[in-house]
Amino acid sequence: MKSKITLHPQVIKDARITTYDFSNLKMTFCTAPDKKDRIRFTNYLDPCRETVAHFLRNQIENGPEPGREVIDLKRTRLIFYLKSNNESSKQRATEFAKTKDKQISESLKIVNYLEKKHGWLLTKVSKVNVTEHKLRNSYGNNVGENINMYMIVGSNKWLRSPHTLSLYMLLLRAGTREFKGNFKTHEEFISGVKAFASSNESKFNDAKYIGGTCDMWDIILKNHGKLFKNKTINRLYNSKHLVNECNGFNEGIQRLCTGYSYDLEISKRFVELCKSNGITNISCLIKEKKERKETQYVGFDI
Repeated sequence: MKSKITLHPQVIKDARITTYDFSNLKMTFCTAPDKKDRIRFTNYLDPCRETVAHFLRNQIENGPEPGREVIDLKRTRLIFYLKSNNESSKQRATEFAKTKDKQISESLKIVNYLEKKHGWLLTKVSKVNVTEHKLRNSYGNNVGENINMYMIVGSNKWLRSPHTLSLYMLLLRAGTREFKGNFKTHEEFISGVKAFASSNESKFNDAKYIGGTCDMWDIILKNHGKLFKNKTINRLYNSKHLVNECNGFNEGIQRLCTGYSYDLEISKRFVELCKSNGITNISCLIKEKKERKETQYVGFDI
């Protein structure tokens, strides 16, 4: 795993693009490395997949925010921050870092497996060197030195819609939730995913979303071109194409796979693709209304 990437000094000076706390896993977009292999966050770090996807929706709908870096559309570039271990000794911190390295390697293995299967550009991971910096949260408090942060770069196919971006982050988080990619066949992979999901639903929401959508992952990746045919990224992230005046905040993989997507055109395409691939227990469950009285949220993803 490469580790030459570092944070640009601007990241350290501007607290509003860090986070309010540094516990547990956080994510955001990042820039491509500059000539000195330094990167910047484009937005603050957040634990919610749908919040991160909404960063891009805001940029597409409203244009780049003054003072912020622009999210690159040529590649999917993410930063994953994994919980630091500030209270431990140097030895314990080193062991903790190795554990996080192994977890992110498992995540990469899962994503790369599906990318190879469907002929996609392979995702790569670089560890971000933050030992020279004193990160602080949005209250101005120092976070500590034992930070485990990774730059993840993948195909822009993952970025194409909020549904695929949500799936990408869900897959990448699976390894950090200690799912082990020990499989030789696709059947072993799917059965392992389901077993992992069913045994961990009480621990975190990811398990529920993993178990509830895994039968449809191949349909999305295999039929990516058909699902989003003639639909640009600007169209797929623009809320004006969603019914019932939905703001699109929670328009992720869970909504698509349960039939609750407010993008009815994409939802109908997806339902047809599922049925043609033997999954018949799915339908578009959102009914278009002439007037919207209140926002509806189903299966809030984090």
